[in-house]
Amino acid sequence: KSGNESARGIDGYLDALGLLATGEAKYLPEIQKYARAVGNPKTKYDLFGEGLSSWNGSYKNLFLTEYYLATKDDYVLPAIKELSQTIAMGRSGVGTWSHGMAIPSQNGGRLYGMAAAYGAMNQVSMTCTISLVMAQKCGIESPEIAEAVRLYTTFCRWYVDKGTVPYGDHPATMVHDGNGKNSQAAVLFDLVGDKKSAEYFTRMTLSSYNVREAGHTGHFF
Repeated sequence: KSGNESARGIDGYLDALGLLATGEAKYLPEIQKYARAVGNPKTKYDLFGEGLSSWNGSYKNLFLTEYYLATKDDYVLPAIKELSQTIAMGRSGVGTWSHGMAIPSQNGGRLYGMAAAYGAMNQVSMTCTISLVMAQKCGIESPEIAEAVRLYTTFCRWYVDKGTVPYGDHPATMVHDGNGKNSQAAVLFDLVGDKKSAEYFTRMTLSSYNVREAGHTGHFF
């Protein structure tokens, strides 16, 4: 991807994450160029306006936090702080996200209403939360971020020993994984130090060999 803000979205940020994950120094100049373009410290978000896409926001934050932890490039820290705070304040009342944030204008001017679009969507909620935990590891702290992490891990922890994390606010699904949600849950709970939950979702993922090519929209996740 070219290193500019127009090359953003799920594929752009994941491509950049993949390049970063190689650990090869020869790619760092291009990664830095991309990170500084999408991590402009002057970027601001307004939840009282149109809100923010949960998909673009969460994967952008995940890339920027991983980039900072790998390089300690302080240039992107203001962007991580702004984006993390917006994601945290865009959660629903129970700590979930949908295609978009819980926009106050759609909730009588109040924060933490129903997530924009149609309610809870665990696949992207997981990515939002992982990105917030990674932001904490970058030194970004706020009561809103801490509460968002607490609420969603509590929400997701309910599915331990019950089945697979479902599409949204639904009963557990009776398969070993779905759209990578158990896989992400294993990573999330490992990051927050919840060994029991991490082990459960890891075992579910290891048992999911026969459903890896199934899922809503395909097996991308």
